[in-house]
Amino acid sequence: MVIGFTFEEIEPMKKILLVAAMLLCLQIFAQEYKANQKVFIHYQEAWFPGKILKIEKEGYLVSYDDYDESWNEVVQKNRLSLTGKEKFSEEASSSDVEMALEHLSAEDEPIESVNSTTTSDNLNAKLVEVCQCWEKANKSGFLTDKEACLDIQDRHKAAMESGSQEYMEYKEKANNCKTGASTSTSSGKIDMQSKISEVCNCFGEAKRGNRVRVDCLKLQGSLGGAFEEDAEAEYFLQETMKCDQ
Repeated sequence: MVIGFTFEEIEPMKKILLVAAMLLCLQIFAQEYKANQKVFIHYQEAWFPGKILKIEKEGYLVSYDDYDESWNEVVQKNRLSLTGKEKFSEEASSSDVEMALEHLSAEDEPIESVNSTTTSDNLNAKLVEVCQCWEKANKSGFLTDKEACLDIQDRHKAAMESGSQEYMEYKEKANNCKTGASTSTSSGKIDMQSKISEVCNCFGEAKRGNRVRVDCLKLQGSLGGAFEEDAEAEYFLQETMKCDQ
């Protein structure tokens, strides 16, 4: 009996072999990082020294040297470096292996389904990026940090159709992150500990010479004045004054 393959059977086999070869090469040459490894982390057009705390499903949880844990965040592999000298590439955050699988499987998926999922994922990714930026900019108070967030917003909106549902949703939620509205609790009450930490972080930065102390005093007065109960305001003032000693 003669064993052979038809033309239709050969094409799927070639695809399978191609996928296997690609995955093997990517696994061999792709840089993998480990927990507790010292790395450089890309943030706002610069590389900062830090460390990988642990590997999570969404990416790498990292900390920045000389910055407190409020700056910890989950980043993708393209934002990590061993030397901090590479040119940063704003590529998709998926791993190389996942990208290869998505590229090859996309041929068999309906175009409508792919576009719908991509639009939703892209919007969420944009909101995560800009909200993380505003969170850090609002804490640092640096004008350069805020300008960087505005640049990110302009870049995101330029990639969307003006007036579309995606555009309007992004504009509303990004503005909430800018004003800090998204950090308020559902009951409308101020989270005491988070506000104390925000002021104490400011005083800590001022002691290291990274901020002006008068800005921290203004922040202290602004947040303290938002408490409706005198007892809460007094407690807030006492706790934050300890950080200024």
